[in-house]
Amino acid sequence: MKNIIRICSLMLIFMLIASFLVSCGKAGGSSSGVKNNGGNTGLVPIENLSEYKIVRSDSSDDTVKAIVKDLRETIKNKFGVELGLGTDYSPSNGKEILIGETKRSESKAASKDVLSDNAYVIRQSGNKIVICGGSNEALSAAIEKWTSKMVDPKGRLCIPITEKGYIFEPEGMKIDKLTLNGEKMQGMSIYAKDPILGIYAKQIKVLFSEYADVELEIVSNKIPEKGIILTFDSENYRNESISVEDGAIKITPAYANPKFAYEKLKEILDGAKDKSVDITEAVNYSGEIDFGEIYTKEELMELLQRVYDSDSVIVGELADNGANKNSTLISSGLEYFKEQTGEYPGLMSIDVASSFTYIKEGGDDMLHIAEELIGYAAKGGVIVTHAHTSCPTEPHTYRKGNMNYSQWNEVFTEGSELNKAYYEILDLTADFFEILDKENVPVIWRPYHENNGNWFWYGAGRKDGIGGTRLEADYYKKLWITTYEYYTEVRGLDNLIWVYNPGIGDERDDLAAPLYCYPGDEYVDIVGIDWYSNGDYFVLENTQTYKDLASTGKIVNMCEFGLSGDALVEPSLGEKGEQKDLFSCRDALTYLSGMNKSGYKTAYWLFWQGNSSITGMGYGDEFMQSELTLGLNETRALLEEIMK
Repeated sequence: MKNIIRICSLMLIFMLIASFLVSCGKAGGSSSGVKNNGGNTGLVPIENLSEYKIVRSDSSDDTVKAIVKDLRETIKNKFGVELGLGTDYSPSNGKEILIGETKRSESKAASKDVLSDNAYVIRQSGNKIVICGGSNEALSAAIEKWTSKMVDPKGRLCIPITEKGYIFEPEGMKIDKLTLNGEKMQGMSIYAKDPILGIYAKQIKVLFSEYADVELEIVSNKIPEKGIILTFDSENYRNESISVEDGAIKITPAYANPKFAYEKLKEILDGAKDKSVDITEAVNYSGEIDFGEIYTKEELMELLQRVYDSDSVIVGELADNGANKNSTLISSGLEYFKEQTGEYPGLMSIDVASSFTYIKEGGDDMLHIAEELIGYAAKGGVIVTHAHTSCPTEPHTYRKGNMNYSQWNEVFTEGSELNKAYYEILDLTADFFEILDKENVPVIWRPYHENNGNWFWYGAGRKDGIGGTRLEADYYKKLWITTYEYYTEVRGLDNLIWVYNPGIGDERDDLAAPLYCYPGDEYVDIVGIDWYSNGDYFVLENTQTYKDLASTGKIVNMCEFGLSGDALVEPSLGEKGEQKDLFSCRDALTYLSGMNKSGYKTAYWLFWQGNSSITGMGYGDEFMQSELTLGLNETRALLEEIMK
């Protein structure tokens, strides 16, 4: 299924490229001397270089064979790693450094960006490093560039972090003189106080260095009088503009498109007509971002059903992985995921209760997060939400709390203090959903998750405060139904897909049965499991959780997947070692494959954070390249087909 999706995606991309080239009247070309179409936005060290194998075409000529031999010797002598050699006659398997023209799909895709004999490409594509050129001379130049220039201060071989990688097109000349209203830009500053704009400030710094040998300093404490100033506008959050005034280039991206700053400056440098470029008021621009058509709730349900009926799953993780607890946690999470795996995730999740508690309640930050999510959905991403909901008796205490039956009854008594506290909690989340609802953006919503456990205040396995007996199921059901009716009938929210979501395990003293709290089919759209594995796959096989949830006839999902016990390296507890040595994304793929063989279908898998995440387990690049997993490119292709 994934091959079909990728082929469709590539065809669409090639059509768009062809359309662009026709409109420009030329195929590539740049007067800047160095054109990096993907944006040479920085380098990252290659993780576990020793695990790679150098692969060339089985029909390579003697020159390419000599280039490969020299590369192997260079890596051995300079980086202390002796790599294996192979050809494309053998099937693709694991991490490879693809040199020149090979039969691998990654090489063929990269060759599309080589537009002249002297051009070359250096990029990471999943678990492949791809180096190709328009000629053997260009290929040799690419390897020289890679092994001599793409090395970090610690002496580690690196690779460009962007999807397109580093693209060299030697047409025209490099910019010799870059000025801002006639004044040299060398030594000026880039101001970026916002964390996500700081990411693009680094990219702009590299851009100016590559194109014009201009070195800019990034600052965040004081707005410079001269230089590049990046800021968001909380009042006109969908407007994006660039203006040259008072000796500075002032750029304001829309909340949902922080890349605008980098892309606009790159456009200016790409359009240079000669070796001298002066940036003036002529580049001024102001416009409003257009999200285009976004899939509906019904179309999202169809996507989930199609994937559920296949052997693949939509995958992603918690957006604030890495403690990006700020108003740009979506962009930060997406870029971090892309940097670590080579692809964007097919879904992203946030905690809509605690997120706005540790940022601030409501205000611009809530709007900023909503706008970033709308932008993500417009690209084909799936939005998943949950809430570590505060206990009405103890605000901001989402775990056990201390609710006796009298207090439970007060929560449902209109006008009581606990009833007011309860609705204040609901309103904080509903206010956020309302922003998305007004834009018709569907959201997967799993309230009161892990309801059969004893660790949350609403958990049916909890016995403290209620006489040492299990919480009666009717109380949880009433909590769910009251929330459902308030959101759908009173607040008018019809963009939510409601997920009933217990934790894995059969009934025992501290854990209720999976369907013990089930509120009824009319209040639930899909179902799912939370599973924190200690490395024992057969926990899933040996419990009724999946079977019970599947008996509802609803689509089943892995609402949270993470690690525990012997499978988890927990640095916060002083534990040492590599997570990938205990349980990695390779093991997660084994789980997925085993579930398929057992008939345990799922539509999406949400991984948690830290070492329980795709980016933290290790081998995330291989995971995202698997036929079993669907990232953003694949979900977008499927949704485009559904939306026709």
